Amino acid sequence: MGVVIGCALALFALGATTGVGACASKSCSAVGCVDSVTARIELPRGLGAGGHIAACRKDVCTEVLLPDCTPTSTAVGTPQIYCFKDPPDAASSTDTVSVLYDVEHYAPPIDGEVFTFRVTDAAGAVVAERSGPVTYADFYPNGPSCGGACRRGSLP
Repeated sequence: MGVVIGCALALFALGATTGVGACASKSCSAVGCVDSVTARIELPRGLGAGGHIAACRKDVCTEVLLPDCTPTSTAVGTPQIYCFKDPPDAASSTDTVSVLYDVEHYAPPIDGEVFTFRVTDAAGAVVAERSGPVTYADFYPNGPSCGGACRRGSLP
């Protein structure tokens, strides 16, 4: 009942000055999102210190250090990547890592652009790689009626 009364008071106050004639009962949170591309990569189990994950969009690459995904650069304007390891599967000899490349701070996302995600060990040998064109879709963290969309893509 307090929401209805509060809504009615807000409607009266706004309607008198702006002509607003409707009152939404849905509230939107402040949750946001960034334009991004995600890839799931299988890594050899035990790949540890000294390894890198590189994410490249066209000719712009950024890296994180393994095993804890520490950024190699935090310069303003540098695209950032984040990685999240799935819980280990005892029956598997690999670990699965989801790598998210934050494209928002570099250039607007473009359908069909090619991304490459490459994992190297401490000696620089490539141990895993995924590459391909990305198609983006709108994502609304609070639902479409709240706005605040970002574009998300993933490697097929």
